[in-house]
Amino acid sequence: MSLKTFCSALLIAGGLFVGDAALAAQAFYKPAPTAFSDKPFDAVKAAADKGDPVAMHALGLLYFTGKGVERNWTEAFTWAQKAAEAGLAEAQFRTAYYYDGGYGVAEDNAKAIEWYRKAAAQGHAGAHAQLGNIAVLGLYGEKVDFAAAYAHYRTAADKGDADAMYDLGIMYEFGEGRDKSDAEALKWYQQAATKDQAGAAYKVFVFYDEGRGGLIQDAAKSREWLIKAAKLGDDNAQYELGDVYYYGKDVEPDLAEAFKWFGLSAMQDNAEAQYSLGYMYFAGEFLEADNDQAYKWFRKAADQDDGNAQYYVGYMFLKGLSVKTSYSDAKSWFEKAALKGHGSAMLQLGIMAENAMGMAQDRGSAFAWYSLSAEKKNDEAKEKLKALEGQMTGADKSKGKTLLAERKAALEAEANK
Repeated sequence: MSLKTFCSALLIAGGLFVGDAALAAQAFYKPAPTAFSDKPFDAVKAAADKGDPVAMHALGLLYFTGKGVERNWTEAFTWAQKAAEAGLAEAQFRTAYYYDGGYGVAEDNAKAIEWYRKAAAQGHAGAHAQLGNIAVLGLYGEKVDFAAAYAHYRTAADKGDADAMYDLGIMYEFGEGRDKSDAEALKWYQQAATKDQAGAAYKVFVFYDEGRGGLIQDAAKSREWLIKAAKLGDDNAQYELGDVYYYGKDVEPDLAEAFKWFGLSAMQDNAEAQYSLGYMYFAGEFLEADNDQAYKWFRKAADQDDGNAQYYVGYMFLKGLSVKTSYSDAKSWFEKAALKGHGSAMLQLGIMAENAMGMAQDRGSAFAWYSLSAEKKNDEAKEKLKALEGQMTGADKSKGKTLLAERKAALEAEANK
């Protein structure tokens, strides 16, 4: 499994255990300095050739970064492994990552685990954290083992690893291998947050905002932590802060600030922020309307299953805004949004069915969609339903009631997923 796939797996698994992957990736691409960091390539090479493990590790880093020598990942791996075999824990951790991501060597999950374990045996915090992630998610064909995950995270946390502290908080908050405890979760989040762990800072905001973990709801404290988390780069915090400025929640509305924070969050693939950014482009809020940009961001969010964005992608296909008019595409996107309970998408599907837009006229289907939209308190749907009922035959009504029951069941099933 590649490094990219590894990190993606963490995100897919509820977006929970993401801290350690982010930290390890950062350490991989921005390695810590060594005693040889400021020395020229020839001096590092000479020391490495004499068998100095730290120099071997440093030489591998030079080949990896291309500093003072042509970049060569095969050589980077070769020297990292030599240092690892000489017993240098940092090099063992790095060798594991080369195998993990297939950098300069064929990807090999078993070898990656082997080297993570060797580094962990020497007390390497990052290696413990990675083994915790592997155990908690059952990666690389390993069995899910919450007890092992907790032990690895705890070891890493005790060594000062902020991301492992965050993951311990997750385990306590959601009862993953631990008894649920907001108090214990908050304790670990606060420890991680004091080390500027962005996700933990966002969690502290949430706990102040909701009055959890023994905290009293405190608007000032929650806002303080929200701003800190956003500045540290947490995408959820950036989206939330954008929302604060967009709607003027206890502050003066500021569309420029909203646009900025939505943009930062959207660039980290936060679907809600991508939708919000798309809407600002679509509606021409703060800046001139730009349907091309609106479609771009709506589509990114829609592809991440955001119902609001799916509605607007459907609407843009319906109206031919920045894309070629396509009733079939519009219908497909409206159906995705409707399945999530989007009342306006239900209305549009009713309109399309009633007016034979890309399909044969189907008053029964229109009745079902209008009825569902009306239940969402959509006034236009109520009016169209009333007008439609006077035109329906007995067969139309019978079909409409059947479809309404089926769609309600589908909505309920989706909601219970």
